[in-house]
Amino acid sequence: MKKSSVFYFFLLVFGIFFGFGCVEPTEFIDLRATASAKDIPLSRLGRINVTAASDMPEDGIVLANSTGVGVASFNLQTTFEPMVLTDFCLESVGGNSEAINSVTVIFINREGYTETATNYITDDFVCFSDVEIPVPFRRSARLYISIETASSWFSFSGDTIRLNWSDHDVESFGVRTGRAYDHRAVTDSVEGSTMIWHKTKPTISLNSGSPVGLGVPGFDDVLRFNMAADARGYVGFQWGEFSLVTHDYAGSGWNTCANLGDYEKWALYSTDDMSSDLVESLVFIASDGSNCEDSPDLVLSLVIVTLIETEEVAAGSTITYVLRGDTIDASSFDDDTIQVTFANLGWQDDSSSEEFDGTHIHTLPLEGNEIYY
Repeated sequence: MKKSSVFYFFLLVFGIFFGFGCVEPTEFIDLRATASAKDIPLSRLGRINVTAASDMPEDGIVLANSTGVGVASFNLQTTFEPMVLTDFCLESVGGNSEAINSVTVIFINREGYTETATNYITDDFVCFSDVEIPVPFRRSARLYISIETASSWFSFSGDTIRLNWSDHDVESFGVRTGRAYDHRAVTDSVEGSTMIWHKTKPTISLNSGSPVGLGVPGFDDVLRFNMAADARGYVGFQWGEFSLVTHDYAGSGWNTCANLGDYEKWALYSTDDMSSDLVESLVFIASDGSNCEDSPDLVLSLVIVTLIETEEVAAGSTITYVLRGDTIDASSFDDDTIQVTFANLGWQDDSSSEEFDGTHIHTLPLEGNEIYY
């Protein structure tokens, strides 16, 4: 090779990587499909790796007429060189996407400012074009996805929706080389959060009057909690699970299944009517997960309360409930203790008679205060 050829070759390499700044392609070329690409090592081809970000929203409930509901967050990182993502799509999985008015992606643009782009789901995909999202080398870019839901209600409470990262119609280019890439230069799929459609939802909170600190053994409050219904519809309260943490320092056995696992020792009231016990049936679970009937000597760890009838919390309102337990045999000399946590519930929203549990209620479990005797 002549000296001049060597000189221009190294000048070209130097310019690509250090001196020529941001080179944008004039047309899309799939370098990987060309004959010349055979001579390019894979380590010299750019790629965008997509992963779930640390601020990926929790799986949760989505209501009608909501804006800015976070449903996904993705990290983007490159290999070999900085890249610019220009076109990409998200895939709608789970159906009922007609309840989504629009999808918005939030990112940092090439000038360093926050930018948003909004589009609509068509044939299970929402696609964004000409967005120019910079993905730096050895660092990460972040894509945060939110939705706006329809103002009118669609009656499919309990169904799910998820927006996944997809390699469908992806285009990008290398900042230094100007190489253009298609879907083969990006992660094919990453799941977003699973969101559950509901017309309304309950919000559970600890009532300010819930007992705390010093208590007196006997039939008394062990937990007070509030249940609020969203303004979009009523909530039906059907059953509750209450987990117990107790200490029997005196060794009397007051907290065993044989003693505390007694139907007569528990009651649930609404503060609207403290004279009417709402309990229809009770199930007592021992510390090893067995039914208390089979393990009378074990410590009681869970009380499952089924209500006589569904308690309706009206839309936009709050009801306070009181759980009472009989701790008469707890020792006040040895400071025996009890702490109750509202762990789960069965509920309805007013668009369906179907029963749902508290899996996606982010205000559960609700930990009560410790009471010592």
